[in-house]
Amino acid sequence: MCLQRGFLLYLYQIITMSKEKQIKQEVQLPILDAIDDTKPVAQKPQIKEFEDDDTVQLKRMAQKVQEKVKAQQREPEMYVFKLLLDGGQKPKAYESVVNEMPVFDTASNSVRTIRLIRGASSIWMDEQEGFTPQYIQRNKQDIVFNNGYLRVPRTNRTLLNFLLNSDDYDKKESRMRNKRAKFTLVNSTEVESEELKKEEKRLRAINYAMNASVEDMLIHAEYLGIGMTNEFGEQKTMAKVRVEYANKAGANPDHFMNSAGTTVSKVQYFVKKALADGHIDTTAKKGYATWSNSDVVICEIPFGKKAVEAVTEFSMSKTKEATQFMDRVKAILSA
Repeated sequence: MCLQRGFLLYLYQIITMSKEKQIKQEVQLPILDAIDDTKPVAQKPQIKEFEDDDTVQLKRMAQKVQEKVKAQQREPEMYVFKLLLDGGQKPKAYESVVNEMPVFDTASNSVRTIRLIRGASSIWMDEQEGFTPQYIQRNKQDIVFNNGYLRVPRTNRTLLNFLLNSDDYDKKESRMRNKRAKFTLVNSTEVESEELKKEEKRLRAINYAMNASVEDMLIHAEYLGIGMTNEFGEQKTMAKVRVEYANKAGANPDHFMNSAGTTVSKVQYFVKKALADGHIDTTAKKGYATWSNSDVVICEIPFGKKAVEAVTEFSMSKTKEATQFMDRVKAILSA
């Protein structure tokens, strides 16, 4: 009996402890260990104060400002230099600036020469020791702007130091030259935005070229100087003409879009067609364009000017004679 009673008591203790453990896990209250009082007491979870929408929005705005300030304080991965051009002047595909010049060094308060050569860690000529004249001549480093821009990684400290100390840099202090500076340092975001605009303009021109009607395409292509025959004298397919038309659009989108659908391109198309088909003669009477079947003078062809240009200009003159001429040309070509 004693053994049985002891076993039942042991079993009761195990069940009771198991239930207490389960209750503790479910309630998840902090437990104070009565035996080992050296253990830290678990803290009650903190209840967050209520924040209205305006407070949350202000905090988010402040965080964004802080992030923007930190981003601006960080050194950029790439420095972008831009050539300074006169208004309307377009940059060349490749343009170099000088890689050696005397400048005023504010640190030493003296005139020193900067020079960019491969293998030299310093840009100052008086610090470039151990190089033979032959090595220097062969290893002068070219500084080339591509379409008006030069991108320099922040790791290329030598080139960066040269550009920032050059008198060609517009923001350099104590420039010695009276000549206009050649380049400036710009924000990379502005450059990317400008490049995006150029690409959008190029894509718009190409999209116009791909979707123009065959008639509009042929008129404009003729104006742009796209030939209708290949090198073997065979007539090009419309697909081939459209490919060349789209290439013209991508190469010079401004000129392409400015001339697309204009009166001058249409008039020139009709004039070229009339000349090619022999309806207009430029040989019967020297210095004049005439109708082939009657030798009646259409207009004068000034010395040094092409016949198509002279007749096109006459057709655009908005005179009674020009209007009658174009009406007759259109009637002949549509017959």
